[in-house]
Amino acid sequence: MHRKITESGRPVRANRILRLCEQDVLVIVVPDSGENSPWRNACTGNPLQGVKRNHEEQRDRFFGKAE
Repeated sequence: MHRKITESGRPVRANRILRLCEQDVLVIVVPDSGENSPWRNACTGNPLQGVKRNHEEQRDRFFGKAE
């Protein structure tokens, strides 16, 4: 998904969606009390670990007269 969005010309949006998915996975991998499932391990159970983000350039923003 990240690669397809990047290839469509929206690298920053791809990064934002990746970050959103990472947050979802972090909530999922939190183990329930007494549970010891290997897929709930935050390090080994995260399928998004290792996905390389796109480079982003920082932009300067200035207020307009109306703002």
